[in-house]
Amino acid sequence: MEDAVVVKVVSESTSTGRVNHIDSERGSMGAPSCQLNPMSGKHPARHMCPKKSDEISDLIVSRERKQSETRSKKDNCTDEVSNCCAKELCKIVAEEWEKGSSLDGWSKRWEIALCKAYESADNAFKDEVLAPKSVGTTAVVLIVSPCQIIAANCGDSRAVLCRGTQTIPLTVDHKPDREDELERITSSGGRILNWGCLRPEGILSMSRAIGDHDLKPWVISVPEFTFMTRTDEDECLILASDGLWDVLSNEEVVRLARKELRQQRQDVRDSFKRDARKGKGEPTNVGDMKTILANNKVVSNRSNK
Repeated sequence: MEDAVVVKVVSESTSTGRVNHIDSERGSMGAPSCQLNPMSGKHPARHMCPKKSDEISDLIVSRERKQSETRSKKDNCTDEVSNCCAKELCKIVAEEWEKGSSLDGWSKRWEIALCKAYESADNAFKDEVLAPKSVGTTAVVLIVSPCQIIAANCGDSRAVLCRGTQTIPLTVDHKPDREDELERITSSGGRILNWGCLRPEGILSMSRAIGDHDLKPWVISVPEFTFMTRTDEDECLILASDGLWDVLSNEEVVRLARKELRQQRQDVRDSFKRDARKGKGEPTNVGDMKTILANNKVVSNRSNK
């Protein structure tokens, strides 16, 4: 495992899987905030609303503007958190790998390096100057060496391997309906509530994430691992967030990826033939495995075996 490796990271903000139950229009856990005043027996809105319709309109416009500004700021922040993980997590993994040089066993060394890297990223977002406590991100890390594929995942982003005619998931989504995740959360005092789907405390649609510190200790940042020995049949790796997996199955995605790769190979062969006719010769090594990253866009990168 001392040979050069290729590291790929896909991350996605958890905000798309979060339900905000407390805002200016709804009370705790989504209940309407317009409740009877226990002291007066009157509906609070009846004696607190301005009498003039133009004042009501001004209040509505002002409230909607503030909500829009708040959503815009949070969206920008969540994108920054996700982008930061996508850019920096692989560097942190490399640093932690170097720190573990005294450890015995390369697999244990990778596990410890990855756990510490995820923990380091999670700790960084405890600083509310960097991100609100309600902001987080998923992260799937893929390490490809000459002989091994190592996958680490936290959240519901996913990695899938296309091996010959096989579709092999390298990660398992962290969802609250997983029996082991449900047991982990409830045994530590958390609640799994159904709000459109099962959610820790009725808020987040996943059970693990980097960040989302308002849901600690139930939503944790500890990754799970898969070690897979490479074979000559390995054709491509696909990393994507749930925006893809929510609408397409693993098999459908692999089928589309293989079709695209076959077309690319045909284009390459046609290009080689044209170059050969011009006397430029033809390369021989064109069968390298590819990594396809799907995170709002698809980027195809070649990595040598």
